[in-house]
Amino acid sequence: MASIRIVKTPEGEAPLWVRQAWIGCEMPLMGTATDPVGLFSRVPVQDGYCVKGGDAISALLDISPRARGWWIENLPNVYERILVFNYSACVLV
Repeated sequence: MASIRIVKTPEGEAPLWVRQAWIGCEMPLMGTATDPVGLFSRVPVQDGYCVKGGDAISALLDISPRARGWWIENLPNVYERILVFNYSACVLV
């Protein structure tokens, strides 16, 4: 199974410090897609790599428990969501 590693701050609506915490995280890749609805339904369509929210949050725990807590507090159903990371922030591993 292919995975991605976040190597640059991803785009998104989360605060900068939360988005920066993704750097270094590795998670299984679901595929690529266009996400028609942003995190809070205010961001434009984003092309990128899709990962299961649960896989992403688990990867974040090792890097930044504080950022993981931000996601759980602000998007309680993050484990059931699909997160999209812009291509330029990631590498395939």
